[in-house]
Amino acid sequence: MGEIAGLVVGLAVLGWGGYATVGCVARKAVLASSYTLDESIGEAAASQFSGDACTNPKLIEAFERLAAPLRAQLPADAGVMRLTVLDDPTVNAFALPGGYLFVLTGLVADATSVEEVAGVMGHEMGHAALRHGVQRVARELGARIALSVALGGLDDSLAGLAGLATDVVGLAYDRAQEQESDDFGAALLAKAGIDPAGLGAFLGRMEAHPVSGWLSTHPEPHERRQRLLEALPPVSGTAPALPTLEELRQPCHAAP
Repeated sequence: MGEIAGLVVGLAVLGWGGYATVGCVARKAVLASSYTLDESIGEAAASQFSGDACTNPKLIEAFERLAAPLRAQLPADAGVMRLTVLDDPTVNAFALPGGYLFVLTGLVADATSVEEVAGVMGHEMGHAALRHGVQRVARELGARIALSVALGGLDDSLAGLAGLATDVVGLAYDRAQEQESDDFGAALLAKAGIDPAGLGAFLGRMEAHPVSGWLSTHPEPHERRQRLLEALPPVSGTAPALPTLEELRQPCHAAP
């Protein structure tokens, strides 16, 4: 956790430098750090979910076929995207810092098309590639640092602040981050030859029938959907051979 401790110190230093908001300080601190910070936080947080991972090789292969054309269009500095399917009925997917991508079986059960699932995956890859997760951690750390300073200093709080990194999943994205990931995901899908309207369709259903899992960390589906549909990029890549929705709904664990 040396990188995390370094972030804590960096936030404290930047905070004393007079930046106007915690969010601004957090973004600057993250952009000044190396990508190994993302990987350290992501690895620590990902270990919480290993017991819920699906093991059916046919299911995993189907998801890897869906992820492959998206991975192929990622920028070189986006890091490795490690995909895990979780046995969980919640309609959700999430990305941890360092490229740890999780899709819950409840998302696939709720989806009406493969393009919807691909759209959500592209959006989550955007969060990881744009380092939004680390910025969320840094923003929360910055707020806690400010409180610690107000109460008399940081001496007893560094360990607790660094421990926040393992709870990154529960920290909500802000509006700007959601819009950035929508744009990133739509462009990624279009370059991969997948219709980005699938992401818009998913957001439309979340607006009509809200579910707590996705919306707890991904707010304002109506505004985002309207904005996305007004500027959908044209599909430019060759259409890949995608798995069917039925293949993505195979049992999480293979029969013995």
